[in-house]
Amino acid sequence: MSVKSKSVLDLVSRTRAMQGELEESIRSLREEIASLKEDREHLALRPVAIEEANARADEFANHLKDEAGRNMRFSVADLAAGPKFFSKYKVKPELFSNLALMFVAPQIADFLKARVQEHYASIASGAPITLEERQKAAARLDQRIMDAELAEESIIRVAERGGFPVLRRADANPAAILAADSELP
Repeated sequence: MSVKSKSVLDLVSRTRAMQGELEESIRSLREEIASLKEDREHLALRPVAIEEANARADEFANHLKDEAGRNMRFSVADLAAGPKFFSKYKVKPELFSNLALMFVAPQIADFLKARVQEHYASIASGAPITLEERQKAAARLDQRIMDAELAEESIIRVAERGGFPVLRRADANPAAILAADSELP
């Protein structure tokens, strides 16, 4: 039996159009989410400000110096203690290497800073960014991603209530999936 009533054909046509709009809305949101996540990854790859990289070089060299000092097991007071106490040190390689490391730590920092300058002159992975700027930009991107995921979940629920099953993304944020209807746009 063929149903050709104009009202029935209009309902079928509108239902198909609605399904197409739902699919397009979900596809569009998923593209936006993927793009925002890519932006988030690129943000994580941007170099720190050169001042921060240089401060890290100083921190690393100071750490080397401090560790060498802790590992020396030697005191300048031992030099004044007399031959009986000083003779236990003789020439031990670890004593020499720790003493040398303590002495050259500032040169290591300078060397690392020169390599940092060369590296920054050669990179093209985005403008350097301070830690504070990175945190703020990451928070903004995370919020935009969550907003898009909540909108996606809202559309999925509307579609499901209308009888249109929609598969959720495998990487969908559980917080968005489990959000109460009142939290969705």
